[in-house]
Amino acid sequence: MSSTCPHLVDEKLFERVQALLSERGEAYSKRASATSPFLLAGLVVCTRCGKHYVGTSAVGNRYRYRYCTCFSRQRSGTKYCGAERLPAEELDAAILDSLLHAYERTDLFDKAVSATRHRALSQQENHDKELAVIAKAEDAIERYLSAFEAGTLSETQCG
Repeated sequence: MSSTCPHLVDEKLFERVQALLSERGEAYSKRASATSPFLLAGLVVCTRCGKHYVGTSAVGNRYRYRYCTCFSRQRSGTKYCGAERLPAEELDAAILDSLLHAYERTDLFDKAVSATRHRALSQQENHDKELAVIAKAEDAIERYLSAFEAGTLSETQCG
């Protein structure tokens, strides 16, 4: 993309983020911390009940097994929600692979920018129409008030 494309992020916000990145740098103590060792905890939504998946684990004879489990299933059991537990490592790998594949497709970003620009222009036309209606109403009110102040419109008619 050329430098003539419109900015996707406000310039001041971009500068603040750059400053924050520079400030944090490689200092691990200043990085934002994750509250869960599960990469997708709270981000995956159950298709059966609509609750979010949470990170859970089970300990076998030799290993600790990590899963993402529907919150309803975890809290209330399989009678409330029978969604399967998802192996956390496999789910993380599948999502990361999918994200990398999506990021490799630069045409998706171009389409997203184009769609956002189109939606913004469409909304701008609606806002312009609404502003025109408001301006027309304000002009009418101003005419009534001017006529009232000039004495050519009675209080009853103005009210």
